[in-house]
Amino acid sequence: MRFSSLSILIASLSTPLVWADDVLKQAELLLNNKQTVQAYDLLAPLEDDRAGESAYDYLYGMVLLEAGEPSRAAFAFERCLGAEPNNGPCRVQMARTHIALGETTSSRKELETVKEYNPPPQVQNLVVQYLGITKQVEDNKKRQINHFV
Repeated sequence: MRFSSLSILIASLSTPLVWADDVLKQAELLLNNKQTVQAYDLLAPLEDDRAGESAYDYLYGMVLLEAGEPSRAAFAFERCLGAEPNNGPCRVQMARTHIALGETTSSRKELETVKEYNPPPQVQNLVVQYLGITKQVEDNKKRQINHFV
């Protein structure tokens, strides 16, 4: 499931780049310019060495999610949250991942956790947007079940 570039922009704005090295900065620029394949090609070979670095895992997860690989993105975001459990932007991206996987209960849980952090208005708006998407997915599932029955 693709999400708007607004989510990438807000995630980028809400994540400090003080931790970013040149490779991560380059990958983020590629991602922001919708060059997902190039960002993936830059980050994927580094996974064995950099997995566990929250900055790398966060950005790599975003690239994987945009590339349509939510299962792999979930692993990257889990590593990021393992290192930084209170990383709100990572939780928002994990919620996106759960939505893409159809895991609405997990998505809602992540979004409710982010709301507890009292994030900036941009992130609050994004949380509300994703809660709406989560509800839509749930409603669609209910309709499909009712039609089947």
